Amino acid sequence: MNFVTFPCLELQIGMKKLILINAIIWAFMILLSAWLFKGDENYQYLFGALVIGAGLMNALIYGERRKDKARNCLK
Repeated sequence: MNFVTFPCLELQIGMKKLILINAIIWAFMILLSAWLFKGDENYQYLFGALVIGAGLMNALIYGERRKDKARNCLK
């Protein structure tokens, strides 16, 4: 009995898990820094840097996902 595998589907599930794990880690980092640096006068700059970092990381992962999908999936 032959089974058909779908590498494109496996790739999508793997990348979605990676994006979700990445978002959870960044949310934890933002909440931890808010707790550690509460009352600090320069917290707004740290918060802005963390939000920009999280957005940039998700954009890079999404861009890599699109490249892999274009290479490995049927069009």
